[in-house]
Amino acid sequence: MPFARRTPDDSSAFYNVQHLTSPHIDDVCRITICTIQRLYSILRGEDLPEDGDEMSGAELAAALAREMSRTNRRYRSRKFDFIVTDECHRSIYNLWRQVLEYFDAFLIGLTATPAPQTIAYFHQNRVAEYNHQRAVVDGVNVREFCLSPSLRIAVTVDMIATGTDIKPLEVLVFLRDVRSRVYFEQMTGRGTRVLTSTDLQSVSGEDARAKTRFVIIDAVGVCESDKTESRPLDRNPSMALKSLLQRVTFPGGRDEDTLTTLASRLARLDRELEPDQRLQIAAASNGQSPATLAGALLRAYDPDAIAERATGRVGAVREYVPADAYDATQKELIIEACAPFDKPALRDTFEALKRETEQTLDIYTPDEVLSQGFDADAKAKATALVDSFRNYLVEHRAEIDALQILYSRPFKQRLSVAGWGRRINSLVTSWRAYSMS
Repeated sequence: MPFARRTPDDSSAFYNVQHLTSPHIDDVCRITICTIQRLYSILRGEDLPEDGDEMSGAELAAALAREMSRTNRRYRSRKFDFIVTDECHRSIYNLWRQVLEYFDAFLIGLTATPAPQTIAYFHQNRVAEYNHQRAVVDGVNVREFCLSPSLRIAVTVDMIATGTDIKPLEVLVFLRDVRSRVYFEQMTGRGTRVLTSTDLQSVSGEDARAKTRFVIIDAVGVCESDKTESRPLDRNPSMALKSLLQRVTFPGGRDEDTLTTLASRLARLDRELEPDQRLQIAAASNGQSPATLAGALLRAYDPDAIAERATGRVGAVREYVPADAYDATQKELIIEACAPFDKPALRDTFEALKRETEQTLDIYTPDEVLSQGFDADAKAKATALVDSFRNYLVEHRAEIDALQILYSRPFKQRLSVAGWGRRINSLVTSWRAYSMS
């Protein structure tokens, strides 16, 4: 395959793509997309059960067989040049592992929760990483520890993990401990979804501006143990934005926690700004945005970014950079990232925009009840519902009585089709005799 040459975004312009829904792989197609369940059944030469694409490994093993003791010889082990497996932290065990290891192909794994077993399976060969910090700054993730879009609070037991995508979700309530680091990461990840201000307002009302955080209510101490390698980006939540902006103007105040906290605040502010407010920041920072400023702050402590800058090579790693060169490059990145904040005009602009966009929560003044009582519309709706049900019972009284008699019979004495026929004939005969008398 000529993958070395530049291709457009639409890969189908060069290769035929098959979305596999049958037990046959088209030899003409160069790219095949399918579930691992279907590929497993193809290798066994057996039909995939109905809804088999959604089966777990245990369910499919029960439906077919646990071991691939025989394989479909039609498809050679070198059928594919490489295999890309999504959610690869799930596909390296037991049944699915047999599929991956059958093919003599390069494996590319994608996952948002790389467990130690996953990293070990891929021989610690991490090609690329996109962590929470970068996602927050890029505006594709929200992370602050403090499939209906109308849901705002999730009380999770086991269901709220992968496969749940409710973007307006802002509150997670844990009522049971979660011991798995990967599972806990998946659950908290449900709160990180971001959405446009328009979509948020359709759920929260016109006063909502942007989703900048989500809240975990921990009723069982699930957050007390460190189950995740990632840390909140805002590491000094009690420090005001004004103090952070002033702190980074001094060389002694440019530690990692301060820079990452400032990056978090800028990324959060970036999601709340209107176009004219962005122009104010651009004018005070020589054309930059809160997102680009936050990205520079994060790169100052990113080992990969420092190594690439020190060597001039994309993909360079810290282990191959001399210590003195690494330290010198990091100092350069820190100075460059903090330089824009030396301008009082930019600091003042950020402080002013923060006051304009900030939603103040009053936690001291007691609430005052202005009115109380039943909602008139809700009461009318409830009354109409009760009346409708009462009318239904009256209109269908005969049918309901007949069903009640039927279901009152023990299961072993239930009427068969033949029994129904005899009962109907008996009723017809009785009615004819009654009508002739």
